[in-house]
Amino acid sequence: MPDITLEEFAKSLHIDPDVLEQQFINTGIKISGGKKTLITDEMKEELLTSLKKARGEQSQEPKKVISRKSASQIKVQRSSGRKTTVSVVTKRRHIYVKIMTYTFF
Repeated sequence: MPDITLEEFAKSLHIDPDVLEQQFINTGIKISGGKKTLITDEMKEELLTSLKKARGEQSQEPKKVISRKSASQIKVQRSSGRKTTVSVVTKRRHIYVKIMTYTFF
């Protein structure tokens, strides 16, 4: 992606340029020309990693797995007419994933 100005980058993110400029300053990136400063891809990456770190990104385990098992018995009639009891085991597995969204506000 080619270098764009701070104002164009803020417009593409749908935020105020002053807020974005303050976020760059808080990250430690020098903004010398105000809203007309060119923003490089390296500056964007540095801002993104800083915001992820500040918001507490969990990169190790983003999902939780819950397994449930229930057992029941049903009576089934055989071909000979005799009823027998059959054990039925039901296993359920749910996976919950935490979705990270960054709003830049």
